[in-house]
Order: sequence, then structure tokens, then C-alpha cells
Amino acid sequence: MNAQTTKILEEILDREGWPVYTEPTADHPDRGGATKGGITLGTLKGWRERPTRRQDLQALGKDEALEILRRQYVESCGIDRLEGLPVFAQVVDNAVLSGPYRSACDLQKAIGVKVDGMIGPVTCAAVDAHGDTVGAQLVRARALRIAAFVQAHPTQLVFLKGWMRRVLGFLGEG
Repeated sequence: MNAQTTKILEEILDREGWPVYTEPTADHPDRGGATKGGITLGTLKGWRERPTRRQDLQALGKDEALEILRRQYVESCGIDRLEGLPVFAQVVDNAVLSGPYRSACDLQKAIGVKVDGMIGPVTCAAVDAHGDTVGAQLVRARALRIAAFVQAHPTQLVFLKGWMRRVLGFLGEG
């Protein structure tokens, strides 16, 4: 993993509250379930390919967490093709927050190419063609999707402010 990707993933772990383990509560009914560093119990089960318990997620180490994030969210849906581009960090952040397929779709909607959830040569060329505006376009697409999600799932309203802060934090970063 190169230094840029490692830095981006470490920043995501920080945004996700690493090393804190959280479980949904009545006040914070997170639909993702139990989480540590943005990694859900389901993700850990799939990664380890064996039965996994909450205690396993609680004990998850940082090195394994970084490897999971890299393999499951950077090397998925062609997101790694954007490495080195200013929008890369935002697309990776979106992949961890909303899933790599949804992240690729958000980018494709933002730049007006066919939405298929896979970042390939057409998407990469469109990112280049949009230049400095692609970051703000992606922020807009993410914010609108999250707002629609919260509208459809009102129990998630408690997370809206944090999600918006996270998304809007990418304004001006390309």
C-alpha cells in the first residue's frame, strides 16, 4: 500500500473514531450494526471467511483494519484507478461510509457518465475532463443522496449532522 493510500485510510479510521467499538443503541440506531473503524461485524465476517463474534470485532487491530479497508474499499469497483487524483480521498471515504459500489455510482452521477458502479477508463477520463470541479460535484451528489437516505430512514437522522460534516469537509480538496 502506498503512502498516500495509507494516509487516507488512517484519516478515515480517525473519522470513524478508531479505536472505539460501537454498537447501535436506542439513541443511536445505526443500521450498519456493530462497528470499529468503519468496519462492521458483517465486513469482518466476510473478510475472515469464518464465524466471527462481536468480541472479534472489538479486538480488531489497526494493521488488519487498514488491510480490510484497502482490499474491501480501495481495491473494489475500480476505486484504486483514481489513486493520485485529487478526488481519490473523497471516493475512498465515501466507499467506507456507503459502500464501494455506491461510491462509484455517486462519482459517476456527479460527472455525468453511465452509472454502472465500476470505475473504468470512461469514468477516469471524465474525472480528468472535469478538472478541479469534480470534488465539489461529488460533495453535492453525496450530500443529496445522504439527505434522501435520511428522509427514507428517519431513525438515521441522529447521524445526519456528522455525515454532512464529513462530506462537506471535502469542499475545496478537489
